Amino acid sequence: MGIFDCGREKVAVVNLLGRVFMPPVDSPFHAIDTILESLAGVTSLVLVDFHAEATSEKIAMGWYLDGRVTLLVGTHTHVQTADERILPRGTGVISDLGMTGRTIR
Repeated sequence: MGIFDCGREKVAVVNLLGRVFMPPVDSPFHAIDTILESLAGVTSLVLVDFHAEATSEKIAMGWYLDGRVTLLVGTHTHVQTADERILPRGTGVISDLGMTGRTIR
């Protein structure tokens, strides 16, 4: 996580790792709860990069965080999804931003 002073506002950028089809890590759901507690009173602008394989896990995290973060973007699968939306409590979500650049082999 990083907190960036953007003049009038501070923005928190958080990176979470998913668990489905990925190497074992602690629960990203528990991790984000702890992170959001630490951000209370610091900033309400929170951008989450959720690096996960399964679209279902990214969508679940979006619903879990609806109204608690500003934006959740999924990364990892290299192909942009066309499922961007704003959830009922105001959180913007897209399952995968896609890849820019090229893979070098």
